[in-house]
Amino acid sequence: MEEAHRMDLTYITERIITIYSPPGCPEKIYLQNLWEIIPMLQSKHGHNYMVRQVDEIHDILSRINHKVLDTGWVDLLAPSLDQIIGVCTAIENWLNVHPKHVLVLHCRGGKGRLGVLVASYIHFTSISASADLSLDHFAMRRFYNDTLSALMTPSQKRKHSNRGAYIKHKVLICASHVHLSHVNAAETDRLYIVLQPAQLLKGDIMVVCYDKNSRSGSRQVVFRLQFHTGLISGHTLTFSKADLDCAREDARFPEDGKVELLFSESPEKIAGRELWHNGRSVTVDYDTLDPLVRRDSYQDTSCLETGEHHSHVQVA
Repeated sequence: MEEAHRMDLTYITERIITIYSPPGCPEKIYLQNLWEIIPMLQSKHGHNYMVRQVDEIHDILSRINHKVLDTGWVDLLAPSLDQIIGVCTAIENWLNVHPKHVLVLHCRGGKGRLGVLVASYIHFTSISASADLSLDHFAMRRFYNDTLSALMTPSQKRKHSNRGAYIKHKVLICASHVHLSHVNAAETDRLYIVLQPAQLLKGDIMVVCYDKNSRSGSRQVVFRLQFHTGLISGHTLTFSKADLDCAREDARFPEDGKVELLFSESPEKIAGRELWHNGRSVTVDYDTLDPLVRRDSYQDTSCLETGEHHSHVQVA
């Protein structure tokens, strides 16, 4: 079996295990790996282990073991706060039922989703002060820092770092309404987009800028960012290159480049900025047949993120 496709099994703690399959692993090799690992888990833990799939929903594992729960989390994207709290609650309940219960976190593809869950679970259980849990937290933090952190997108890192207190106290953020009126390349006039009327936003939001090829209809992501309206303080959010998914690793994106979002409480034009308008390089595409325009969720973006040319901004 090729080493690059070998499935990795790690005991983060005595009761939390990860099974990771690298991107591009052929289905046949993936199944061979599973058939090697599952008997080992059954022999060591019997019926006391439960598998939590930290990736898109698929039924391969459930056909092998009935104790499989899906998250449906999409690769490279940050899950919503209620999804995180729901998964952490299920994990805590399972582990608290019996001291022999163990959890297996299964992930195919990017490790960023594992990073979100491990970091979030540390926050979620940090209110407890038991000595055993403190040792587990030390092991989980070391695993996160050594193995997962560097592979996460900026949005995934923000998800747990900005919301640690909410996750710790199991509190959902109030999803306040705001209106997004402008997307601007901060302190420059290179790209300036006015939304007319301003778009009503609530809850978990993703903004994606695509480079669209008008001939083929394909597109490539220039940058992507995620935020929650309940955490907006003031009327602007500014993201540097290091804060932008995709752009962070792209040498073509300026090192001092920034993206600024301007919000208001109502869809009316902001006083003093009535003369703001789209630059000549910005065109509005009213093609309602484009599947990108019809989407109202950020849960399925992978099929739309290939190709080149032509700037296009989407808010979901």
